[in-house]
Amino acid sequence: MLARRTIGGVATRSSPITVGRDRELARIDEAREQAAQGRAAIVIVRGEAGIGKTRLAEDAIERARSAGSPILHGACLDLQGEGLPYLPFVEALRNFARTTPRDRMLELLGPARADLGQIVPEIAALADGPDPAGSMRTAADGGPADVSAGTGAPAEPPQTTVDRARLFERVLGFIDRLGAEQPVLAVVEDVQWVDPATHDLITFLVRNVTRERLVAVLTCRTDDLAPGHPVLGWLAELGRAPGAIRIDLGRLARSDVERQLTAMHGGPVDEEVVRSIWERSEGHPLFAEELLNAVGDPDRAAQPALVEVLLARVAALDEAARPIVRVLAVAGGPVDELLLGPLLERTAAEVGAALREATAGGVLAVRPDGRYGFRHELLREIVERELSLGERRDLHERFARALEATPELADERPAAATAELARHWAAANRPVEAHRAALAAAAAAVAVHAFADAHRQFERAFALEPRLPADALPPPIERIDARRRAATAADLGGSADRAGQLIRAALTAAEEHGDPTVSGVLHSRLAFLTWAMGDGEAALDEHRQAVDLVPAEPPSTARAAVLGGLGGALMGLGRWAESRPVCEAAIACALGSGSAREESRARMNLGSALVALGEIDAGIDELRRAHDLAGSDPSELRVVIGYNLGLNLLGADRLGEALDVAQAARSEAQAGGLERRYGMELAALAADILVRLGRWDEAEAISTEGLALDQRGNGTPYLAAVLARLLARRGRVAEARRRLSVIDGGRLEADLAVLHAIVAAEIAIGEGLPEVALDAVASVIDPWLATGDVLWGVPLVTLGLRAAAEQAEALRA
Repeated sequence: MLARRTIGGVATRSSPITVGRDRELARIDEAREQAAQGRAAIVIVRGEAGIGKTRLAEDAIERARSAGSPILHGACLDLQGEGLPYLPFVEALRNFARTTPRDRMLELLGPARADLGQIVPEIAALADGPDPAGSMRTAADGGPADVSAGTGAPAEPPQTTVDRARLFERVLGFIDRLGAEQPVLAVVEDVQWVDPATHDLITFLVRNVTRERLVAVLTCRTDDLAPGHPVLGWLAELGRAPGAIRIDLGRLARSDVERQLTAMHGGPVDEEVVRSIWERSEGHPLFAEELLNAVGDPDRAAQPALVEVLLARVAALDEAARPIVRVLAVAGGPVDELLLGPLLERTAAEVGAALREATAGGVLAVRPDGRYGFRHELLREIVERELSLGERRDLHERFARALEATPELADERPAAATAELARHWAAANRPVEAHRAALAAAAAAVAVHAFADAHRQFERAFALEPRLPADALPPPIERIDARRRAATAADLGGSADRAGQLIRAALTAAEEHGDPTVSGVLHSRLAFLTWAMGDGEAALDEHRQAVDLVPAEPPSTARAAVLGGLGGALMGLGRWAESRPVCEAAIACALGSGSAREESRARMNLGSALVALGEIDAGIDELRRAHDLAGSDPSELRVVIGYNLGLNLLGADRLGEALDVAQAARSEAQAGGLERRYGMELAALAADILVRLGRWDEAEAISTEGLALDQRGNGTPYLAAVLARLLARRGRVAEARRRLSVIDGGRLEADLAVLHAIVAAEIAIGEGLPEVALDAVASVIDPWLATGDVLWGVPLVTLGLRAAAEQAEALRA
């Protein structure tokens, strides 16, 4: 009698033991031991279909669970390149929440509950009442500038960038709390089908884990991925992270196959059967298992392919069960059985009987949440390929209609439900319904910061427009706005070139439509994209066109925004005097239109420009007003303004005030889920102030905290320069030089280039190398003079004079 193993609650003929994978399991165990010491690890498991990746993951999970480790486990699905946003992460959190007491779950979520609740409805429903972290939302577009070690970036990314950064950091904080006692084992299976949102989340986590006690296991089926496939490149990039482990699962040895068959059979297997299966399977564990399970004599002379063996399972089902199997093959993922009755026009009893038949036959399996799916993805793919194009279209249309008729049976997450509906309508070749569903799916994906997913849905909608009848085509202004939103999604999803093309397409349509305000806003957006591609001067031209187009009267938020964009761009290039009147005009317009947000941004830029021009008190006053206007919630705008206020107070030598502001901004960044976005710059600012106050021990401690946010331990250019200055003053010159060497001085903006040169000159003078100090000063003196700055670069003159004097003294000697 054959041994049986339970998968998803259903008994199937399978090996009850894992064979030939002891070494691989030991490597995962070692990774957990390292993670317990604070060294996170990522394990990438690669191999062909059916080679045992899932079994290895299951065994690793059981061993980790026995050792007390918390488990997060989810899988990607093959949805023809249309994975649902965050699918494996949502599955992992749902499963974890089901087995975790409510109070404990709320404790682990902490400030992450509201953000994670956006993508996991069960988390949002855990508790009623206000979010303990408070509301941190700002406008959905036209957000504040990134921090730099001077005045901020010259243009503004959309606020949704910040929402996603906060979401990802909240996930990291949740994992940190979850692993406080034992390291977390997080398993994501089948990343060859990873959806873009999960791709970005995993990339963020791998790049940013530092002290977190985490082992991440990714499994990937490689036989369908051609050389150069993006997923292979992504995995290679992840494999360069500290603590990365690559496991390539090969085929089993003959002795391992014999052990597998013996365990399945419950005793010794005839030698000829073992030999036959070993030769036919070539050591492939799934094929060996299916050959032993095959109907009839497993030692028959014919040598069927794995496809034939798997299809034999389906062929053995009765006529009532096979339609259910075909429907589930087209679904792509697990399905609620309540959806199958209306879809196939069957009674609940008939559906239940068919599902039991397919499950007992080893074709389907029940998931922990009660939904049905295929026992093995290979079998689903084979069944789907056997269907004709017409059959697939018909089944997809049935699915779409059933989901629209019974939305309560769809995924509770709007982003997932709308994406699934869009996929079915598109596969059913129904352009009107597919266009409508794609736009809805794009909006839902943006709401959960799944920008690449949103971009894909927008592109689907645009591709369908030529096939729409005239009465179904959206009006011009809606098509323009859709392309603007698509450009934002493309940019944030990593397709900057396509974002520019979409904005230009929207501009062409806007010019035909004849609305100058719409055109001006689009030029402002194009200016940001142009700046992000590294062309600051071309970006200025776009900003100026935006200002020329948006009417000055009546005052409007759009006018204030484009003026603020131009003022920020000029300031970012160190053109303080030019920036000043533009920022003042932006403030006046914001006041006239009642836009506190635009007023706050413009006052921040104006204040920084005034300080650089020597009007220090007036500049500080503007920055304080900007800070007040940003509100009390720890939003990005408040953190950015706090940074710039602290920086300018430092420049004004008001060090005590500067330190208070900087430390408050650090706390707000942490509370607002923005620590990894801004934590290093804020640590650099606080450490810079403490160095000047002579509180070197505190400065070094805060610098170390900042460096801990960088996996490589280098920090941002500002943090590296501050730490180099501190180390040099403490006599650790070699270490100071090493810290300074990680900075690429040729790519720094004006203010940071000045600081870098100042620190380099200080170190050189301290070593008695005045000529090296003079070279450092000379490399930036002319660009600094061109900015008109009368504050930040003054030490350059002092250091240059000192170096020249020491060099002259040496030459006279």
